[in-house]
Amino acid sequence: MIRNQSQSNKYILDTNFFISGFEKNPSDFNAFLKITNELGIELYVSNLIIQEIRWYLRRRVKEPVQIVRVALKDIRDFRNNFKNDESDLPHLNDLSNIILAQELGGVVVSSDLKLVKACEIVKTPVLISSSFAFLLKNMSTKKEHSDLFEKLYDTILSDEISHSVGRSQLYDPVARIKKIQEHALGVLQNITKPIVIQVEPARDKYHLLDEENSLIELMNEIEFEFPNYLEQLERGELEVLRLELGEVYTALSDLSLELRVALMDKDSYTEELAVRLKARVLYLLSVVEFTLLDFEKLEGHLNIITEISSLYPKLVSDIFMDIHLLRMVYFLVTDNHERLKGYYSEKFLFLCERQERIDLVRLTRAVILASTVMESGLIDKRAIIDGKDEISLIIQIGYILLQMKQFEHALLILLQSHYLAVNLGDHILAKDTLELLVILHYSVKEKCTEEIYQGIEDLKELGVFELPVISIADMVELQRMITPDFVPVDDLSVILQDWFYIYHSGTMVKEGEIFSFILLKNPYYSPRIALLLRSQFSSYDISPGRQIKIFEGNVKTSIPKVSTVDGYPIDILMEVEEKNTKYIFRGPFGMKLIL
Repeated sequence: MIRNQSQSNKYILDTNFFISGFEKNPSDFNAFLKITNELGIELYVSNLIIQEIRWYLRRRVKEPVQIVRVALKDIRDFRNNFKNDESDLPHLNDLSNIILAQELGGVVVSSDLKLVKACEIVKTPVLISSSFAFLLKNMSTKKEHSDLFEKLYDTILSDEISHSVGRSQLYDPVARIKKIQEHALGVLQNITKPIVIQVEPARDKYHLLDEENSLIELMNEIEFEFPNYLEQLERGELEVLRLELGEVYTALSDLSLELRVALMDKDSYTEELAVRLKARVLYLLSVVEFTLLDFEKLEGHLNIITEISSLYPKLVSDIFMDIHLLRMVYFLVTDNHERLKGYYSEKFLFLCERQERIDLVRLTRAVILASTVMESGLIDKRAIIDGKDEISLIIQIGYILLQMKQFEHALLILLQSHYLAVNLGDHILAKDTLELLVILHYSVKEKCTEEIYQGIEDLKELGVFELPVISIADMVELQRMITPDFVPVDDLSVILQDWFYIYHSGTMVKEGEIFSFILLKNPYYSPRIALLLRSQFSSYDISPGRQIKIFEGNVKTSIPKVSTVDGYPIDILMEVEEKNTKYIFRGPFGMKLIL
């Protein structure tokens, strides 16, 4: 329950408040700080919680937010004196919120049910994160302020409810949602009472920091975050990672410039370390831009890294060869084979071997094979590459060409990678490439059928029984998928709840309205589906070869009166109630990124 909510203007923010509210829109946090400061709200974060917040948000946590140190000894004492079962207690870092609230006479803000229950046991005021946003919305007197807090409330509440359902194996989802409702009702009761909050006079706490120490501190933070960046890349969280790396690079550049001005004509080893780190950040950002098919930004990043490597060859020697390979793949997918040949040399292969980068030697040869196939227009069904990573890279190249709608080249590369996988006896990679070939088949209006039938026979010989299909849907099968009206996703046919590949997208007119559409196909089921949308998605997300799943919302399915969309045959028309619908996008079959 909420205790003495209207009597305190001090709030202690837990990690999940930052993640749920601002991870996707970090720029909103600056406006949030400005408005809460005007309202006289005092915000606090413990030193242990600040370490859990991702870098690009942590850098925004500044005055008026106050970071307070909580000693580990105090946390241990609290835990030892806890009279209930210790299993009721959250992690040590979370306990710092309770200690801070007790010291300051403040209110803990969190969506962590275990932390909320612990606060209630020790009679420490606590407020569910969404209810805190709801409270702020109702305290606001300006429309632009209440609009921001309403957006924040919707974002956090949506995340809390999704988390409730998705984590039902840990907590009863009904109990969690009831707790959210309980806090929201508590806020409604309290906002009817007058809230008297005094805005403290502005205090100038600015201190000039030593430029070199600031840069070293920043570099340490970035190094600490690098494993998280790589995990984000693996999970496909590319837009968020792009934003974060861009901010990291800007911060590094700004502090490096401040240090250069302070040093005047002196040299500093810290500057060299910063140059090396900037090159690493740019390389990772280049991989992100390449995956997002933003070749203009990729070219700019690679040019900067090349300039750095020319000026400071020893500082970037550890990533120089990786950058060289990325350039080669970039030239390949943009059909610039002449420049690619200029980058492929025996000297580069010798350098890879001398630096014990045999992995790059093999990947480079895989790129050259792909280039030969694209230039000649011929595949070698007997070709052998003794390495899964090399074949995976060629599959990735085929997938990128499919996304770019370079269908002729995509067909050649995917067929070659399929036979490489078959010759290696790897039925998983062979099956992966055949899935993409099926999607290519529908992207080019059901051509290249012979190649797919042959691929299916190849899989049979490898002992694979779950095989793709390109047969025509049976009307009885379709009738079982039809809904009379909008129904929750969970009530749809199991087939329609699965992942689907995207093979085409565009716009169409239906009953006088303009809709976006994406055409979907699961390689293991017959129906060809057109999904109608009013909302817009990025061209990257709906490019051919990407996968989509409707995670939540109400859906209506029907057999269309017109059996084609944009010249493509379809079997089922799927419509969604946009307001509450959520989608998940990903690359094909959780594909490993080799670059």
